[in-house]
Amino acid sequence: MSGKRKKKINADRLTPRQENFAYLVGYEKYTYSSAYRKAYSSDKMKEQSIWTNASSTAKIAKVSNRIDYFREQRLKEERRKFKWTISEAESELRTVLEKNKQDLIRAEENGESAKHATNDAIIRAVDALNAMSKRIEDDENELALRKAKADAETAEIKNRLLKEKIGDEGEKIIFDINL
Repeated sequence: MSGKRKKKINADRLTPRQENFAYLVGYEKYTYSSAYRKAYSSDKMKEQSIWTNASSTAKIAKVSNRIDYFREQRLKEERRKFKWTISEAESELRTVLEKNKQDLIRAEENGESAKHATNDAIIRAVDALNAMSKRIEDDENELALRKAKADAETAEIKNRLLKEKIGDEGEKIIFDINL
């Protein structure tokens, strides 16, 4: 292997300190300055120098990419640990709602006043279900908007490519473009 090739490969790699810094920031959620203190010898450095060096280190493209990689890995692990789904949450909320509605009906049938906790539980369950529904609706709307924007961009690109392909004569021809 030539010397230039070896330098290119090593230029793409992080130093052990950069790797440690990226891991501490991306996976362990350290601040830049805390990660810098832990990854580098900074005992004799002023705070301002630590902040500056930490920020500069985080801005290095390969370090920044590695931070993103570690963040993604942390999120994947958190998702694996957390197996609560929207369906499960909805089911539990509906159970709470039904149980407390039955308690409310039973109290009315017995001529008693409903417990404050029962009313609170019903209101909170309904609020939580509404919030879940709104969030799902917002996510669906955002996805639809992103799809529409992507479709519009695709149409613009197709139009530009057609114009480039047919040149000036394209102004005289009408195309029916199906997206």
